Amino acid sequence: MRKARPDEITVEFGVDLAFEAGAVITISQASCHLTVTVSWKDDRSGHPQSGAGTDGLS
Repeated sequence: MRKARPDEITVEFGVDLAFEAGAVITISQASCHLTVTVSWKDDRSGHPQSGAGTDGLS
């Protein structure tokens, strides 16, 4: 990740727990998720930025 030099990294971690108790049997479940989002804001691409002279009137 250091060589890629992203402008922004977002990490989302979630845990879901579920328990169901009966007379004799107890059921439990657990799950988790991890989402990592990496983004770059590269102004050196040669493409005009949004709204910067793209309408042909400039």
